[in-house]
Amino acid sequence: MAGKPSLFARVTAPVLRLLTRVGTRVLIVKLGDPNANIAFPELPPGYTAEPKEPLDLLPWATSEYSLTESFLHEASDRGDRCVANFYNGQLVGYGFVTRSFAPVTEQTGVKISAALQYRYKGWTHPEHRRKYLSHARGRINSKLFPEQSGHRMVFY
Repeated sequence: MAGKPSLFARVTAPVLRLLTRVGTRVLIVKLGDPNANIAFPELPPGYTAEPKEPLDLLPWATSEYSLTESFLHEASDRGDRCVANFYNGQLVGYGFVTRSFAPVTEQTGVKISAALQYRYKGWTHPEHRRKYLSHARGRINSKLFPEQSGHRMVFY
């Protein structure tokens, strides 16, 4: 008789089923694992990736950047973190990380186990796509909650 599935398997299985049902590729990495950085290439020259608090992005809360003030305040209230990509001082990408709840649509969301980090609401400016900016954000995302070293991050 097989043993009981791990906590990690029980927590992530429903999320994986939901996301794969809609054709989304899901990656899970163990935080603090040096081999995990293989999935996160270095940034191209001229680009930076910086950890930010959600409210730091208020100057870019416009439809052009797919951000609203209300979203940034909600993310801040939940304690979410953000990594932003810049090119010559201009915001060209961002991604948010949560340990509690991630909105999927205005009506639904995903409750996150304390054993996980969940990356959500990633955006890259169309002129800066295909430069692996979202992957480079992952390298920093894995360090946003240092008390979770050894835990796992789910992203898609």
